[in-house]
Amino acid sequence: QEQEFISNNVDYYLDKWHGYWLGLLQTSSKWIWVDGHEDNLRYWIPQPYGASGLFALLVPRPYDIVLPVTQNWDASDNLFLLRFICECEALIRSN
Repeated sequence: QEQEFISNNVDYYLDKWHGYWLGLLQTSSKWIWVDGHEDNLRYWIPQPYGASGLFALLVPRPYDIVLPVTQNWDASDNLFLLRFICECEALIRSN
């Protein structure tokens, strides 16, 4: 549900090659979330479209091809160029 919500609510910025860093990075052969948990979701763009790199990003509409929302993660070497998405508790205001 989170993957679908995020995928349907993000837009391009700069150009179609820029995505949103998810807080997921590659260490040796594993993808690890910033909280230390190993990734078990794997919503990667299928080959031959995916790139290589150490940082996982969500691409709004990857590479002008039609893919389901479960296939829009890609890798990047340039973390400093990416916006990011982070999960946090919802703020609930009382009246």
